[in-house]
Amino acid sequence: MNKKPLSIVVALDDCNGIGRDNTIPWHFKNDMKFFRHVTSKKIDPNKQNAVIIGRKTYETFPKPLPNRLNIVISRNSALPNTNYPNTTRVDSINDAIKRAQEDTTIENIFIAGGVSVYEEAMKTNLVKRVYVTRVKGDFHCTAVWSSFDVSNFKRIKPIPIEYQQFFDCTDENREENDKASVCHLEIYERDI
Repeated sequence: MNKKPLSIVVALDDCNGIGRDNTIPWHFKNDMKFFRHVTSKKIDPNKQNAVIIGRKTYETFPKPLPNRLNIVISRNSALPNTNYPNTTRVDSINDAIKRAQEDTTIENIFIAGGVSVYEEAMKTNLVKRVYVTRVKGDFHCTAVWSSFDVSNFKRIKPIPIEYQQFFDCTDENREENDKASVCHLEIYERDI
């Protein structure tokens, strides 16, 4: 069987923080739209994408991500809120990847957090692409991807036109005439 590559989607502050106290400490509507776009986009209308997430990340969602298979990593077999047809629970990152790889209805596989899930995915050598939303500032995150390293990847410049529409990220708390871009997209790729 040909292994499908993995793509990581992550937002990082200046200190590689991804979250604080089980929440995302920034809110950019366009970044959320980008996440939905990139993790939902597929070529074959008869297929869907898989999004692999850890329990804590999943618990931050009000409901499972629609139109995607949500693969939740948790050893808790009684994990609440997983009785949706597009949600499944597995014990480990390896089980999650295997589940997505073996499912013939899956077109693309995305890793969407948290830190330990990102780190374990990077160890598999199946990660082909990393989408990084860089958020300007130090948000004093309690979840930090300190081992983040894309030195074996090549940065793609410029970012594809289809993604540029999402990255007019401005600080929504500033005065209208003083808005400044506070996030941008970086894409990294490598051959696997």
